[in-house]
Amino acid sequence: MPNHRRSAGAAALRLSLVASSFLLSGCVAAAPAIFMAATALTVGSTAFFGYKMYQSASGSEIEIGFENDLVSQVVQEELFSAETIAFWPSPNRSLVVAAEDINSELGISVISPALTAERLRAAGIATSIETMTAGERAQTFYAAAEALNADFIVTLTMIGTETDSNVFSIRRSTYTANYDVVVYSHSSNAEVWTSRLIAELGIGRNIPSQSEIDEVAGRAVADRIIDFSEGDFIVSYIDGETPEIRLVERRSPSSILLP
Repeated sequence: MPNHRRSAGAAALRLSLVASSFLLSGCVAAAPAIFMAATALTVGSTAFFGYKMYQSASGSEIEIGFENDLVSQVVQEELFSAETIAFWPSPNRSLVVAAEDINSELGISVISPALTAERLRAAGIATSIETMTAGERAQTFYAAAEALNADFIVTLTMIGTETDSNVFSIRRSTYTANYDVVVYSHSSNAEVWTSRLIAELGIGRNIPSQSEIDEVAGRAVADRIIDFSEGDFIVSYIDGETPEIRLVERRSPSSILLP
């Protein structure tokens, strides 16, 4: 089955201290990009790292980064054999966009947030994961995957926004939206990707709506999952002399060979 993905164009952001769950002799090579080979069980980042620069529907640039990023590398193999990915109910369009991108790029069947909500409601399964303990969430994801017959469950929960006026800086004011990302694997019965997604934009004349920012967040989640399917688990960028060093995302189809 032919598949396509977006290229890993990226933004240079504040820092790139990358840590993994296996030993790296206490150091990471200082190169413009760091790619972790798919040889260990998990790879994680204990600090903020930049991912991509996106453009909203109204033309604003939105920078996406991830914080406290942890991904299990079994996800690549499991994506190869996955038939269905369910997207958790959401009050915004973020996961609708993510579902559309995953279906288009990877050719995997998806269950939309609306249909997921309908089926879980019929099965009597709660969807308010933000109020659950870790144990309750694990039980909920397992029950939901069984009810939905889904190989993966993807959730994206907005946890708040903030504005920095940068009064004592030459940088312009910024607006930041924060989201929690969780991807659950039914075959592993575990959360195989957890992260804090950070969407930041400079406040200028053209200010995108919150729904536009949500949609960009959804695109970023889809892009990371597509990256995982190709074995690209961490892409981190060393900060340059100026925060303006960045690459704009470009769409570049390439094939993914499935076993």
